[in-house]
Amino acid sequence: MDDDEPAFDEHENEDALEPRHLIRRSDVVLRAGILMLVAGTSGLRVREVMQAVARSVGIGRIRAQVTYTDIVLTVQRRSIFRTQVAEINAPGVNAHRIAMMQRLVRDLPRRARVSEVNAMLDEIERTPRLYSPWGLVLLVALACASVTVLSNGGWREVLAVLPASAFAYWLHRTLSGLQLNHLAVVLMSAATATGLYVGLTQLLNLALGGTSPRMAAGLVCAAIFLIPGFPLVTAGLDLTRIDLLTGIPRLMYAFMVLLAMAIGVWGVATLSGVSPAAVPPLAGDPIAVWTALLAASFFAVFGWATMFNSPWRMALASGVIAIIGNTPRLLMLQAGVRPHVATFVGCFLMGLLCAGRVDCSRWRRSS
Repeated sequence: MDDDEPAFDEHENEDALEPRHLIRRSDVVLRAGILMLVAGTSGLRVREVMQAVARSVGIGRIRAQVTYTDIVLTVQRRSIFRTQVAEINAPGVNAHRIAMMQRLVRDLPRRARVSEVNAMLDEIERTPRLYSPWGLVLLVALACASVTVLSNGGWREVLAVLPASAFAYWLHRTLSGLQLNHLAVVLMSAATATGLYVGLTQLLNLALGGTSPRMAAGLVCAAIFLIPGFPLVTAGLDLTRIDLLTGIPRLMYAFMVLLAMAIGVWGVATLSGVSPAAVPPLAGDPIAVWTALLAASFFAVFGWATMFNSPWRMALASGVIAIIGNTPRLLMLQAGVRPHVATFVGCFLMGLLCAGRVDCSRWRRSS
């Protein structure tokens, strides 16, 4: 042993070895970041929350490396620094928790004790989801049926999609709760939704004595709740900010989910011999058709918003924005505009409306 190095004393005071004041502050900063990360938000928002909590508990300098499933945090106070790592097993989406965390950051005092911040985080973590599991099953089924209408499906397709998507969503939640492989759960759920839809449409064909030319409209819509829309959007936001450590893994996760979903749907379609043929536009009284399309626009987005645990007022506002944004898309499609152009215009308009709504909410809070 080097003579210049002091001997280790087993009875040495632990406070001299471990800066407990910094450990407590570091733990609460990392906990705030993990609560944001597990809710499915972007890397920038995770770091913003961690920076705000760090300032409030008296840490002026932090460095956070955020990926899709873990955070590496280094905090420094005077000449002492500490690095720790935390990870999550199952990223999800919880819009209500994201909103509560942002409200916490907004209401944080200039200086707060670690115990006070932990109490706030305890309250957020203990907050249950806003909707019951069975309520979500019904709302998600309604959203899938609404997308079927927007895909030119008729009443027979809607009647088949409703129970197929409801059971598949219940199965997805049940298997996910058992901590099974996520991609295997997605594949099984997609195959179940598509298989039930095909079986129910065959029963309807037998009962009604003929096939429907719109059968293909619901083939994917029964499993459309599996599309990772939230991760795809947040991955895009991360990548545009050159936050590659967060954006690329999130994007790869979304692609893997899409691949598993596609395999499940393709397998059932191949075995059943169903072909995703082009579906003719909805026909009938224009007032009835447009009423169905606008109602479907609202309930599709309303259902997805509740699935992401958005508060009901936010879900209602999202549904109204969907009607406003989807109307020009539908008009452009009727005028012969290419679908991808019409979809871009509709999505761009909805994005502007959402951004304007957020700015108005901030203005009301500041005033």
